[in-house]
Amino acid sequence: MAHAEVSAPLRILLVEDSEHDAVAFRRAFRKASTLCDIALCERAEEALARLYDQAASFDLVVADYKLPGMSGLELYHELRTSNIPIPLVLLTGAGAEYLAVEALKAGVDDYIVKDASQGYIDLLPLVLPEVVQRYRARLEHQRIQNALSERESQLRLVTDALPVGISYVDVEQRFRFVNRTCEVWVGQPRTALYGRHVEEVWGQEAYTLTRAYIEAALAGQPCACEHEMALAHTGRRVFHLMFIPDLDARGHCRGCFTLITDVTERKHLEAELRQAQTMHAIGTLAGGIAHEFNNILMVILGYTSLVLNDVPQESITWSNAQKVLTAGERARDLVQQILAFSRQVKVEHRPAKLHLLVQEALGLIRRTLPVTILLQQDVEKDVGTVRTSITEVHQIMLNLCANAAHAMREEGGTLAIHLDTVEVQGPSPLQYPVLQAGSYAWLSVRDTGHGMPPDVIEHIFEPFFTTKEVGEGTGMGLAVVHGIVTHHGGAVTVHSTPGQGTTFDIYLPRVAEAATTIAALPEPIVPGKGRVLYVDDDTALAHLGHAMLTSLGYEVVACTSGDEALRVFLETPQGFDLVITDQTMPHITGEVLIRALRRIRPDIAIILCTGYSSSIDVDKARAQGIEAFLMKPFSIDTLAPTIQRLLARREGVSS
Repeated sequence: MAHAEVSAPLRILLVEDSEHDAVAFRRAFRKASTLCDIALCERAEEALARLYDQAASFDLVVADYKLPGMSGLELYHELRTSNIPIPLVLLTGAGAEYLAVEALKAGVDDYIVKDASQGYIDLLPLVLPEVVQRYRARLEHQRIQNALSERESQLRLVTDALPVGISYVDVEQRFRFVNRTCEVWVGQPRTALYGRHVEEVWGQEAYTLTRAYIEAALAGQPCACEHEMALAHTGRRVFHLMFIPDLDARGHCRGCFTLITDVTERKHLEAELRQAQTMHAIGTLAGGIAHEFNNILMVILGYTSLVLNDVPQESITWSNAQKVLTAGERARDLVQQILAFSRQVKVEHRPAKLHLLVQEALGLIRRTLPVTILLQQDVEKDVGTVRTSITEVHQIMLNLCANAAHAMREEGGTLAIHLDTVEVQGPSPLQYPVLQAGSYAWLSVRDTGHGMPPDVIEHIFEPFFTTKEVGEGTGMGLAVVHGIVTHHGGAVTVHSTPGQGTTFDIYLPRVAEAATTIAALPEPIVPGKGRVLYVDDDTALAHLGHAMLTSLGYEVVACTSGDEALRVFLETPQGFDLVITDQTMPHITGEVLIRALRRIRPDIAIILCTGYSSSIDVDKARAQGIEAFLMKPFSIDTLAPTIQRLLARREGVSS
């Protein structure tokens, strides 16, 4: 505070037992024309009592050192002990300068020696206002310091609560500030980090990756980067780093702030989102082509089957047709894999003992493994019941084991299959990053093959992605596994190191239901009888249906549209025993045609077929009273028993 700012009268409490000195004190201020109000106390005890109640009424206490009873210095100590905020100037006699030194050491604001020869009395109007100014300036400085300290504490509290690593380095790249998150990541207290170089604290790898960005920030250029690296206690994580230069008023850089965010989980979620989007896109594509492609395959497979039935097995024609049939079945299975992967087809799940299904699958797999691969299986444990299907468990096992065998085909190795249970108590981003709380059956498939690098692992569940040579794989195996497991509400994870092998872990939720046994014995094909209306808008398929049914002994009327079929049926409603119709047809769909036929004849037996339809499936067909539902391409071996069961059921009802 400047001297000119003390314009109000100076309010002084004078503690002096000498009347002569008190009068001289007042005279000095009148002589100097200095505005002041002076109150007098002859004893320190009296002054202390007055200050207890009226401290705000005074700007300054001036006390003689030697007083009756309590001394002036003792008065000062009492004021500080009582937290009475007021400056005190001590008056000492000539020759007692040692007392003044003692007082200053104790913290007294100032002292004046009563030396008349030095004209001390005339100095009072000059010195005392300055003491008040210094005291007020000191209080203001202390207030500012306290405010800054409080603000710093608040800032520290906020920065320490953030899950972001915040640090500050000077132009020599030495730490001057770190928050709590940084302490945890590097595993050292902040006091041990101050003054140390970035490379020393972060390590060589992290510093090498970020050095250019730090130097750019210290040159005044804000920048950011993202790297996978390790910071002492973090393990390998993906970090997003932002570097912010600290510039002074002239634009010179004094250092830079670094904000570090662990984005590992976000990256995992982004990868899962990309996978989900890919699955959706492939599913949409699959649904679009499945119907037409399955129609084409049905023509190929259907006529090939008819050829096989018409020629001797020892003929070249039969051998060639068999190869066509095998290739067609592979194409059919590929379409089904795409649809299963993208969940465009619904698979019926039933409670089943997983260990029995895995053992059954291993019985098939064991015979396909070369002698250079040792199969170790620990699958005897009853891991409980899961809702699944035999086909899907077999698909999981066959795909994972086929990949493992391919990885070990050159040098051999060990294929280890393990079954157990896992209890997940809650979200666990480290141990089970994609599982909800619950009880799971855990299937582990481990090989000792060549392993995979991280850039391959990132894409292995994508459809059509493969590292195999052309002709050795479709790239759908692991995509199908991922689709199946996800549809079960489970999860699949992979851990692999180049040169050390690969482990796939499958987690399927367990259920508290009794397992069911599904028997699937082939039904013999026997000649049939009856009149069938076969409807398909594809002329080739209509002709194929006519040929297949005729070969089975049925009388067939084939139509290529719903309108034509409705007209034919109206002519002789009682003349047909069965209607087989495609679902996806122009003008009149299979569902619409069925409703029209049922209005004419409610008891007519119907089989609905489709290559693919998003609007109809087995459950919807049953809900509409449709007795049988067949997915194209179906074979004569599937069609014949379906017709036999349906007509036998109708005959039983009518009798």
